[in-house]
Amino acid sequence: MTNRSVRSSANGKCPKVAVYDPSGSGGITHYTFELAEGLAKNGCRVTVITSADYELADLRRSFDLWFLFKKSWLKSGVSRISSLWTRRGAARPRSPVPGVLRAGDRGWTSWLIRELNSLRFTCVLFRAVLFLALNGTSVVHFQWLKDRRADLRFMKMLRLLGFKIVYTVHDVLPHDEYTRENRRFYQEVYQYPHKLIVHCENNRREMLDLFRLDPAKICVIPHGCPTASFDVDATSPTAARRRLGIPDGAQVVLFFGLIKRYKGLEYLLEAFEMIKRRCNKAVLLIAGRVAPWDTDSHRHYSALLQKYANCEHVRVRNEYIPHDQAGDYFSAADLIVLPYVTASQSGVLLSAYAAGKAVVVTDTGGLSEIVQHGRTGFVVPPKDAKAIAEASITILNDPDHGRRFGAQARMLAETSYSWSAIGATTANLYLSLVLANAPQ
Repeated sequence: MTNRSVRSSANGKCPKVAVYDPSGSGGITHYTFELAEGLAKNGCRVTVITSADYELADLRRSFDLWFLFKKSWLKSGVSRISSLWTRRGAARPRSPVPGVLRAGDRGWTSWLIRELNSLRFTCVLFRAVLFLALNGTSVVHFQWLKDRRADLRFMKMLRLLGFKIVYTVHDVLPHDEYTRENRRFYQEVYQYPHKLIVHCENNRREMLDLFRLDPAKICVIPHGCPTASFDVDATSPTAARRRLGIPDGAQVVLFFGLIKRYKGLEYLLEAFEMIKRRCNKAVLLIAGRVAPWDTDSHRHYSALLQKYANCEHVRVRNEYIPHDQAGDYFSAADLIVLPYVTASQSGVLLSAYAAGKAVVVTDTGGLSEIVQHGRTGFVVPPKDAKAIAEASITILNDPDHGRRFGAQARMLAETSYSWSAIGATTANLYLSLVLANAPQ
C-alpha cells in the first residue's frame, strides 16, 4: 500500500482532535490507529501525533499524521556526548565514596543522557503545543506516556491553554509495577484530564479504589476489535499454516503477544502437558518476544522457552510480530488462550474476536466482561493449569464448540466491539466536553 492520507468529510459535529501516541509500534499504536479510523468515520478531523518510525505509516488511513521527532542538532549532540563519556568512563576509576559520582562514572553518564533526552523531548512537546494551537485542535486524547516528566508538563500546559484533555487508561498502573512511587505519579496524572476512559467496569472500580477521583470523570468505553490494522481474512487457515510450517491437521493453541510475568505463560505450558496427552494433534504456538527491559523476567522466560526449542508439539517465535504477519497466527489457530495472572484488558482477546476464534481466558481484570462463558469461550481461574487444560481440551475435542464460539465472537466484533460504534461514543464524549463551555 502507498503512504497516503484519505481525508474524510467532517459533518461539523465533532471537534478537531489530536490523538497522542508517541510509542510508534505495538498494541497501543494499533489501538490508536483503529480509534482514529473510527473517529474519522464519525466525521471527526483527526491528527495522530506519533514517532517518526511509525509502524503503520504505509496503511491507508482517514486521518493525518504529525511526527514528533525529526533529525536535530540536539539528538546528534546527545549521541556524541554518550559516546564520549562512555569511553572516558571505562578509563576512570569509580568514586570511592558511595553515592558520589565523578564525571567519568557510567552512572553519571546515564543520568546526563537521560536528562538531555528528557530536555529534548520537552522541546519537541513545546513544538507540538504550538502546532495544536495553530491548527484549531480542541481536544487532545492521550494514549501513552513516553517520558513521565515531559508528558506531564505537556498535559499541564495543554490544560492551562484551554484544550480539553482525554486520557485512555489502558492499564490502571503499569503491569507488575504496583509501587508507591507509581501510585503517587498517576494520582497526579489523573487529575489533569477532563475525562478518563477505561475499557471495563472492573477497571473503573479499581481506579476508584486506588485513587482519589471523581467517579463522574471516569467513562467506560470498550476496547474495539481491530480491522483496519489487522486483516485476518487476507489469508486462509491452510495458507497461514503452510507459511508457519504447521501441519494442516494440527489442533493449534495460540499464545500471542509480549511475554511478561503478568501473562502467566508458565501456566499455559504446564496445561499443555495435559492437553497433548488427550489431544495428540495439539500444537502450542507461542508468538511474541520476551520483554527485554525486565532482566529477571527475560532470564526466566528465555530459559523456559529454550527448554521447548526442539519440542515437536511447541513452536516458538521469540520476537516482535509485525502487524502484516499477525493475521497468519490468528488464522492458523483453532483456539487462543490468555492465561493471564493479572490484566486490565487485552488487545489480543479482541483480535481473537475479530478473527472469529474461540478463547480461553482467566478471570482477571476485564477479560471476563468480554468473554461470554460458554458462548464465545471459557473463563477459568488464574494460576490454574488444570482448569486451562480442561477448557482447552473441551474446545479442541469438539470442533462444533470452536465454530459456535468463533461465530459468536465474530458477531460481537462486528457490533458491540466495532470501531465504528466505539468511534461514535468517543466522538460524543469529545462533543460534550467542548459544548460544556460553549456560549449559549
